[in-house]
Amino acid sequence: MRIARFAVAIAALLCVVVAWRAQIAGQFDAPRAPHLWVMLAATALLFAVWLAAARRDATPPAELGAAVEWLLVLALCGLGAWFRLVYFGSVPEGMNHDAAFNGMFALNALQGAPYTPYISAAWGRETLFMYLCAALVWVFGNRPEPIQLAATLVGLATLPIFYAFARAVAGQRLALLGLALLAVSGWHGVFSRVGWRMIMVPPFEMLALLGLWRGLAGRRWGWLLAGCGAAGAIYTYDAGRMVPVMVGALFALVAAFEPQRWRQRARGAGVTVVTFVIVGGPMLYYAATHFEQFKARASHLAEERESEHSGFAAKLPTALAMFHYRGNGNDFFINEPLLEPLAAVLFGFGLLIALARLARPPERFLVVGFGLALLPGMLAEPNGNRCITALPFVYVFAAMGVAGLTDLLLLP
Repeated sequence: MRIARFAVAIAALLCVVVAWRAQIAGQFDAPRAPHLWVMLAATALLFAVWLAAARRDATPPAELGAAVEWLLVLALCGLGAWFRLVYFGSVPEGMNHDAAFNGMFALNALQGAPYTPYISAAWGRETLFMYLCAALVWVFGNRPEPIQLAATLVGLATLPIFYAFARAVAGQRLALLGLALLAVSGWHGVFSRVGWRMIMVPPFEMLALLGLWRGLAGRRWGWLLAGCGAAGAIYTYDAGRMVPVMVGALFALVAAFEPQRWRQRARGAGVTVVTFVIVGGPMLYYAATHFEQFKARASHLAEERESEHSGFAAKLPTALAMFHYRGNGNDFFINEPLLEPLAAVLFGFGLLIALARLARPPERFLVVGFGLALLPGMLAEPNGNRCITALPFVYVFAAMGVAGLTDLLLLP
């Protein structure tokens, strides 16, 4: 028996090393495709080892005590802060036109321009992030750093919110592992520095989904939080408009599998809808009275997709390839994947584990949510900013990969 456990551990480690090395080669060596096929094959073999050897009904490790847990959370948030603040003044080197536009709007707001939740300039933009920029420009002056700092502050706030969301849905172990991976994430780290408004989507998204999950579990405050989070998301970026859709679709998913509690949950859903309408009122009013301007950016991106003669389904491989092959961005992660080599392997392995456990409510919630999160990019051209709603799910899946590998190495 000991020999069998040792053989499983060696096989798992070999698969991880081969997949990791192939992912590195696929990022930096040409031609890239053969290396990435090797990575996919090694990841699939690792999953086969897990299917054969791991006990999927095994009792999870005992949770850490509250003091140890929160010390680890603080340490990991501190690590994330260091990664987002180191070389703050020189990385990136200056601002692009999107960040500069945010600064111009901030100056206009400080000069007394009336409040608006949305502007039609530059194909249409939400203004919540720009008002945060205005507050920081007022404090620090008219210079690039306040625009960058606005994104960094939101990025830092995202870390504890991610932990709360992941802990509620996936448990303490996966939440800590996911937070560790997110803390050193290049994808989130870069966008926490560049002064773009899309960085505001994940925190509101995770608050909405955390509220929904808690509401479905019987916590009344969860329904309020779901409505507030979903409403807040529509003030952030085009991809944020998917968050209310995600909340509704995931509510319907859970209700379909657990119909016995529909009456109680219907009342909760009503609270969420009312909260969403109240908090989202200014943006909803703008959309109703300026619909052409409100949909201008989405229409422009959809026209670009149609001009390339690429259908909606054809964008799915591009969306999935962002994490391992090509981020497909215009400014960052252009030919590079969104994930670092080891994180990419762990994400693929963890996603396969989640699919194998699809009968369980948490995994079903996460997998369906991940699929919905890719839709904003697939409706245009998938990349790291248009698919930013996928970020929370990606790092929970990567944490599942770490946990699955650890279970293989430490088989009882």
